[in-house]
Amino acid sequence: MFNKPTTRQIGIFLLKLCIAAALIYMVSLRVDGRLFLEILSGLDPWYFAAALFLMGIQIAVHIRLWSLVLWVNGIDLPPRRSAMILMFSLFLNQGLPSALGGVGGRVYFTWRAGVPFGDSMSAALTERLVFIVSLIAICMVTLPYLHSLSGNSEIKAYSVFLICAAAAIPILLLVAKGARRIVRWEPLQLRLRAAAAACLRMMTQPFVAWRTLGLIMVYHGLSLAALWVLAVAVNTPVSPVASFVLTPHVLLLAALPITINGWGVREVAMSAFLGIVGVSIENAIAVSVLFGIAVLFTRLPLGLIWFLPGAWQATSAHSNDEK
Repeated sequence: MFNKPTTRQIGIFLLKLCIAAALIYMVSLRVDGRLFLEILSGLDPWYFAAALFLMGIQIAVHIRLWSLVLWVNGIDLPPRRSAMILMFSLFLNQGLPSALGGVGGRVYFTWRAGVPFGDSMSAALTERLVFIVSLIAICMVTLPYLHSLSGNSEIKAYSVFLICAAAAIPILLLVAKGARRIVRWEPLQLRLRAAAAACLRMMTQPFVAWRTLGLIMVYHGLSLAALWVLAVAVNTPVSPVASFVLTPHVLLLAALPITINGWGVREVAMSAFLGIVGVSIENAIAVSVLFGIAVLFTRLPLGLIWFLPGAWQATSAHSNDEK
């Protein structure tokens, strides 16, 4: 898993890097650099600290959700072990912006903890499905309000994309055989189908569904709250309601795996959606950049947990089980 990168992996990374650079360059042509730096220099450190605090809480919520995903997939790991797997994989998602990413880290370290590789992959895929499905659902709920703010051609085109995505995912979840038409590698087909089944259990079994809904809503709510706090930190004129309605669409587009950790896509999307309510492109880009920095500040330090005594053994099947 962590061997020398292949030519294909290097090629994918370079392609993502080029796309991110191209998008950032395109946006920069419309930005007044002096005004942008002036906005950043006016950053309120207390509000930025508050955003970091919210995103720190988000990590704790993510740990609880990851434990629930493992349980639904029939994986029984000690709480400390599953938490360390999740935290270090979040670091990898920022520290290794390649084809591996955090999902690959979760698969590898869950497998290293003694879980069969196929079950590890199913758990990681289940978590991603839950996050994407929930984010699409939030965007669908806010779509009517978005149209009340703007009905330009770009918003209409985006709405078509969102509706198609919202329609495609439940079909794939309900018709697990659909994975065969998308993925040719049979082992991954089986894992996708297992992940789809686990995702359905998380959404349909009452006790599990309520816990999943609560955790996922808090998780996304913390992201949206952090974005609004960062907007306030640089005096961006956007109301809490408008921010909470518009920024989920930004996060959804940034989740598309076409650039490195959403950079470039997030800036373009933020300028487009916040521009609907009259926010200048300089302010929108400042909010986006600060959000990306906040993610780095809260995720990169998680890599330090690997230097704690017994950390490597905590994710190894050969270590002593925690009681």
